[in-house]
Amino acid sequence: MYERKILGEMEDRHGVEFLVTDRLERNKDGYQTLIVAPKNEPTTTFIAERKNGAYSEGGLPFWGNLGEEYRTTRYFYHYPELVEKHFGIGPQDLISLYWGAVKAGNLYSFDDALREKPSQYVPVTLTNMDETIRKAKAFFEDGQQHKIHELHMIYQDERLPKDKSPYFFMDHVFTLEGVKKDQYKPFGFSTDLLSEKVLKEQTLKQIKNLLYRNFDYQFDKLYTLPERKEVGIWSLIPRFDDQLTYYSLELKIDHEEYTSQEKEVLYKIYSMVWNLMETMKSFHATEVVFKLPGDAGRMVYTIQDQDNVRLVDKEIFYAFLKPQKSSE
Repeated sequence: MYERKILGEMEDRHGVEFLVTDRLERNKDGYQTLIVAPKNEPTTTFIAERKNGAYSEGGLPFWGNLGEEYRTTRYFYHYPELVEKHFGIGPQDLISLYWGAVKAGNLYSFDDALREKPSQYVPVTLTNMDETIRKAKAFFEDGQQHKIHELHMIYQDERLPKDKSPYFFMDHVFTLEGVKKDQYKPFGFSTDLLSEKVLKEQTLKQIKNLLYRNFDYQFDKLYTLPERKEVGIWSLIPRFDDQLTYYSLELKIDHEEYTSQEKEVLYKIYSMVWNLMETMKSFHATEVVFKLPGDAGRMVYTIQDQDNVRLVDKEIFYAFLKPQKSSE
């Protein structure tokens, strides 16, 4: 009964028939750990088991307490060979990582395994994007038979400042989805592949998000954490053109009244924006917008290639801000 309930729930989840090929020891909750495979791929094995819940219930699984690795192991088995076929990147033996983790009682997730094998990420640049998207479309078409709907990519841009962190490359990775997720069924996906046009739009959106985070990271390096906590009344937003070549920065100041300490910190942040412009100079900044609340409006500064730091005098900057709080 325990095995039938697990197999039945998995079929409901994935629309595939499964069979039990072997059994392992009981898990820490006292339930049998099963080795399971799709009926049409009996060698593509993975584990399934009930987790949590009182054993007095008979050990029968119910939604939320079933642990199974079908979606994960599909990638371990088939993803590397498809990446090699369509992108020419040599596959890694990811499935051995999975079973090594099973035997060690420490299951890897797919992302954890990829962290150890960064070559599995497909590189994309602004230059090769159209070609990469065409290959991605073919990858998803080929991957349909294995229900592989995701492609793990890494954005490469020589303009981005380098970092010595061993996992800095993880800041530049994202997942490209080849089909629309089914919002009406748990773990479900539609079967309609996305067009090259939609895949490219998704890729550009993902890269913009990576660039936004990189700008935040570079700006955060310009001041200490205590300084950031001193005033929480501003936000910095980079805005890119469609080709991700030129950008502008918008420094939004939210409050209408400021203490003298807050004014001082705001001017310091304002000054740091210009230092950030130097750090990210290869992205060709076009303007900086200082957006103030109420009637103060916007201060817009257009950047010329020959310009370096263009700071407004502190007193002039203060004049754009409203009077100090009455407690001062």
